[in-house]
Amino acid sequence: MRAAQLAEENCSIARPASLLGDRWTLVILRQAFSGIKRYEDFQTSLGISRSLLSDGLGKRVVAGIVRREPYKKAICTRDR
Repeated sequence: MRAAQLAEENCSIARPASLLGDRWTLVILRQAFSGIKRYEDFQTSLGISRSLLSDGLGKRVVAGIVRREPYKKAICTRDR
């Protein structure tokens, strides 16, 4: 049975197994648990193409494994 078929099963074990069957899942999770939060940092540290990373992270967002948050820029103010 292929991973795509497992994802369609009505089974609480088969569906997560379909995600774990993807070769990037555990590597992406390792990076996330080691503190990487920004897309560019994932891309740089993994050496993965942007399209593969977007697809991989998107699948994990849909599955509820990771969440997307807006980038927050630090605001610097100078004393005048």
